[in-house]
Amino acid sequence: MRSPAAAEFSDALPSPTSPAATPSHPSSGRHFYLAVDRLQFKMRTLLELLGVVADRRGALPIAVSVSSRDELDLVCADVASLPFVSLSPLYSDQAESERASVLDKFRQATIQWNHTKAAAADIADSPKTESADSKLTIVVATDACLPQATLGEAPLMARVLINYELPTKKAH
Repeated sequence: MRSPAAAEFSDALPSPTSPAATPSHPSSGRHFYLAVDRLQFKMRTLLELLGVVADRRGALPIAVSVSSRDELDLVCADVASLPFVSLSPLYSDQAESERASVLDKFRQATIQWNHTKAAAADIADSPKTESADSKLTIVVATDACLPQATLGEAPLMARVLINYELPTKKAH
């Protein structure tokens, strides 16, 4: 266990086989809201949550949405220090080739995770091995930079989306 406080989150994580959402909601899976009442605990809560997810789900692909470039830099600096994370930032003034590389790497990690989990379903409770392949793959992006199919980019296909801040851009 990464920290005693992280145990509090362990029961809140959905299973990878969670049921589809009701027809009134367009996405599948479960949705959770974790309110952090004090700003100074916000980053610590994120880091502990990532630790629990890494312990329980291995190389799970995660997208973290932030509201500004300053917040992106802060989150990237703290999350990149975790030994169980492979992190890539995604921001508006990034070179197109670098952005494409980040998105492709994340999509490949998602495909690999889906394939690994499908194969693991055939093998009863095999122990998780610690290696570079078992690191969480995380993309941290400003909410304005999250790929949108309407702009010609394929969606990220993230298994988990964490809104570090609720998005500020209104949908039209």
